Amino acid sequence: MRTVIRDTWPLFFGLSMMMLGNGLQGTLLGVRAGLEGFSVSTIGLIMSCYYIGFLAGSIFVPHLVERVGHIRVFSALASIASVAVLAHVVFDHPAAWGALRILTGVAYAGLYIVIESWLNNAATEKTRGTLLASYMATSYAGLIFGQYLINVANPADIQLFVITSALVSLSLVPLSLVSQRVPDFEAPETVSLRHLMRMSPQGVYGVFASGMQLGIVLTIGAVYAVMIGLNISQVASFMAWFILGGLLMQYPLGALSDRVRRQHVLSFAALMSCLAAFAAYWFEDILIADFLLMKIAVFIVGGFSFPIYALSIAHVNDRIPTGMMTRASGKMILVNGAGAVIAPAAAALMMTQLGSGAFFLTIAIIHGAFTLASVYRSIVSKSIKVEDQSDFTPVPTRISPVMGEMVDDEE
Repeated sequence: MRTVIRDTWPLFFGLSMMMLGNGLQGTLLGVRAGLEGFSVSTIGLIMSCYYIGFLAGSIFVPHLVERVGHIRVFSALASIASVAVLAHVVFDHPAAWGALRILTGVAYAGLYIVIESWLNNAATEKTRGTLLASYMATSYAGLIFGQYLINVANPADIQLFVITSALVSLSLVPLSLVSQRVPDFEAPETVSLRHLMRMSPQGVYGVFASGMQLGIVLTIGAVYAVMIGLNISQVASFMAWFILGGLLMQYPLGALSDRVRRQHVLSFAALMSCLAAFAAYWFEDILIADFLLMKIAVFIVGGFSFPIYALSIAHVNDRIPTGMMTRASGKMILVNGAGAVIAPAAAALMMTQLGSGAFFLTIAIIHGAFTLASVYRSIVSKSIKVEDQSDFTPVPTRISPVMGEMVDDEE
């Protein structure tokens, strides 16, 4: 274990700095956009642009790493992400912010790919499971604690943008100085979406629904919190409890899916997400009046909705040939990202037309639709016996081809 820590601490330090910066940046931009006078629908479009960039980066950055190398690509993308944060202060036009969000999405997609490929290279048969769990925990923890950094300074000033930029820049330091051999990298092949749909439609639906919900929470969540009158400290807690629920509930739901048929656990998680989100919508006035109840509500919604992604990935892995997740994960990024691009703009439009409560209502509709689709697939499709299922592997709320390779090797 001491050797593992020695070999991977630069990766986890870089990841933690990235996630702290990413967590702070998403919430900060949502709050600052409101202070700049952008409409809710405009903010939704701006924030969706991040996932457009993430999709683009996921496609072309692996080929760039293959040609140029890990350290050069990581250095370039970390620099771009750092500068893009500060540029939001210089350019206060919505179109400029949208372009910067696309650029940020491209940069983060590449940063994840570099770190994950390096981590995969450092993993052994004995340490792979521990490293995967540590990677997921670090990702979630960075997002959670990043929310609270918004309390450090006034969002109307420049300090928080500087802090975000500094965190992203710090992620570059240990990886640039590491003396370990740079791992080889080869851009993986992918499978067709039609092929995946034939093998695991329920898993593909789940990845799409998860992308929609994740996009809404991480891009519009802070906007919603401001709309209902929460102060900056409460906005941070509102976002953090959403993510904390997803972190803590992934393990028990994953363990349950290893003991009973996973498709039933998926249906259960989707149903509970729908009911919890609809209850939050219906009792919104009560939750606004009592912030403790609001935190409990978002913990429950996040607790059942965030794990749907990992459960869906596991369901896909159950139904595809052994070792194929590396190729399938490329399409999973596209499906998840497509949901994340569409949903924030749609949720923002609904909030403009129906009021703040449409935030939870949109999430309820998404998971209600997935519940119906999931139950239907459970009825018409052939079930896999529990003993034939793959073991559940906790993964972050997006899985790159490199992470797919780690999941393959863990099986």
